Amino acid sequence: MADNTRGALEGTQRALNAHDVPPGPHADVEHPIPVTVRLEFERGGEEWVDGEALEWTRELVRVDTGDVRLWPAVVWVGVGDVRRR
Repeated sequence: MADNTRGALEGTQRALNAHDVPPGPHADVEHPIPVTVRLEFERGGEEWVDGEALEWTRELVRVDTGDVRLWPAVVWVGVGDVRRR
């Protein structure tokens, strides 16, 4: 599993491939799905990180990464950036 504890030393950063929150009502699914998500960090480039899919549309998935480097740690990304574990 990836080391998701480096944020305190490196500072938080954004995911460049994160999308804005889509319009409409939002709610977490009852049973989040374990996934691996591709993130493009501001510093450090591309990395695949484990997380949980909390919600999705046809084009986007909201993933809780739990990664302390990322702000916010829950991001909306394109469906092509997410794989089930």
